Amino acid sequence: ELTRSVSQAFLGIRMDCAQCHHHPFEKWGQDDFYGMAGFFNGLKHTSLGPGRELVYHGGYQPTRIPLVNQLVLPRPPGGRGIENFGESDPRVRLAEWVTRPDNPYFARLVANRIWKQFLGRGLVEPEDDFRSTNPPTNPALLDHLAEQLVADRFDLRKLMRHILSSRVYQLSSIPNQTNADDEQSYSHHLVKRLPAAVLLDAISEVTGTPESFTGMPRGTRAIQLWDNRLPSYFLDTFGRSERQSPCECGSSTEPTMAQTLHLMNAPEIDAKITAAGSRIDRLTAGKATPKQIVNELCLSALGRPPNDREVRAAEKLFAGSPPRQAAEDFLWALLNSYDFLFVH
Repeated sequence: ELTRSVSQAFLGIRMDCAQCHHHPFEKWGQDDFYGMAGFFNGLKHTSLGPGRELVYHGGYQPTRIPLVNQLVLPRPPGGRGIENFGESDPRVRLAEWVTRPDNPYFARLVANRIWKQFLGRGLVEPEDDFRSTNPPTNPALLDHLAEQLVADRFDLRKLMRHILSSRVYQLSSIPNQTNADDEQSYSHHLVKRLPAAVLLDAISEVTGTPESFTGMPRGTRAIQLWDNRLPSYFLDTFGRSERQSPCECGSSTEPTMAQTLHLMNAPEIDAKITAAGSRIDRLTAGKATPKQIVNELCLSALGRPPNDREVRAAEKLFAGSPPRQAAEDFLWALLNSYDFLFVH
């Protein structure tokens, strides 16, 4: 299981078939699978009490392919066997190989994942299934992004800046008559809902009220959670991954009726808006005018000033309600809006 997960998560190679037989259409065989397995063959686990476990390497152990009883040295897919580990952990050698500038897999996989995060679809899709029978839609672009990532010493911020400053990222999500059905050539931006953890963090940021997670320090963000078993009705409702596999197929950004009802009616959302020390509390406790309040709420939630329609709606709210109530209602409306919930 660890061999399959590491190969898929860090190399974009799905080696499920190669565990039992040579892949019928790809180049991966049992020697590739068990060569990778050799890096993890000496791992041992010791319990340190409830919820705590020590994972360590107990020494190199030979790996054999079942049935044929063939000895296989630890080696990366398509590479040569590695000998003479001495007392060192073979995983260190694997990590060194994965992050080498000439590694043909890692940089392309990372670049493809980052591209998908921003554009809604990977140049290779699924984003962790690189194979000759599943080529990238734009090989030259993927090569360029991978080369840029390596040249910048795997600086993810620089890669993100490179993508975000591109024309293709800045295209409108509104299609024209010729590209309405296009879902792979990036002729217009693909609309998608914010992922569960990102959305919860965004709500916490906009309201100014941090989320509390059982057993985690105050201020922990949802995207920092490493354990999907931590209870959160919000994350479950909005499709967080169950982490049963290394792919992102376990998570969902599809909108549902339960999500809509939760945003509209959940006491947890209302508590974030109205909490002491919240953004609303700070704005209404000072001398901010309704116009200043509305402007800050739109900037924090939508990243832009209010448009004419939002200004008119806010004017009606503040004309008919106390300032704090009007501000709370306006922020509630923003959190339920299309512009806040979807990347477009």
